[in-house]
Amino acid sequence: STISGDDQDGQNMWYLPADKVALNTGLYLFDDKVTTGLKIVNVGERDVQAMDRMGNINYETHSGYTLVDLYVSWAISDQLDLRFAADNLLDREYQVMAGTGGAIGDYGLGRNIKTQLSYSF
Repeated sequence: STISGDDQDGQNMWYLPADKVALNTGLYLFDDKVTTGLKIVNVGERDVQAMDRMGNINYETHSGYTLVDLYVSWAISDQLDLRFAADNLLDREYQVMAGTGGAIGDYGLGRNIKTQLSYSF
C-alpha cells in the first residue's frame, strides 16, 4: 500500500503511514482442522516531522523494517479451538506511526507469543 497526500494548505501530511508490502500464506491440514500460516510485512522508511519540548520542529526519518509472524490454529472440536501465534519472530526494533512525541513514533512490540483456548456454546 502507498498513501500520500497534502493538507488543506498544500503541506505534507507527516502522520501518514509508510509504504507497506505484506505477504500472508498458510496451509490447511487434517480436513481443515489445523491452519498454519506465515505473515511477512515489509514497511518502508518514512519522513516525519516532530516538535520537541521547546516547540522547535525537527525532521527525521524512521527506518524501514520487516516483521515475520507465525500462527497455528487447531479446531479441536466444533466448540473448542486452540490458537498459537508468535509475532515479530526476529525481534526487530521498529517505530510505529504516530506516538506521544508528535510524529516521532513509539516503538512497536518486540517478539511476543500468544496462546488462546476458546470454547463456543
